[in-house]
Amino acid sequence: MLESSFITYKLRFSARHFLALTKKSSFLKVPYMTIELLKAHTHAGKPHPPGARLDLNTSSAQWLIDLKVAKTANPEPNKTPSRKGE
Repeated sequence: MLESSFITYKLRFSARHFLALTKKSSFLKVPYMTIELLKAHTHAGKPHPPGARLDLNTSSAQWLIDLKVAKTANPEPNKTPSRKGE
């Protein structure tokens, strides 16, 4: 009985430790890119019109680009208003 409770504790500790590490580290982060739709497209159950910009993981974005449904989007210009004279 003692051995099985130790194994259960060890598994729980390992799972918590793994989750804590993955939240802090960047090795599980998926690269994203911004695309602009050329045609209407439904993503995650939500319809988007042509011209809409979406942030998708790189493989999904590339798939839509290959299908000629989207193109890579240029970064949006800074939308913060600037003061006159600067």
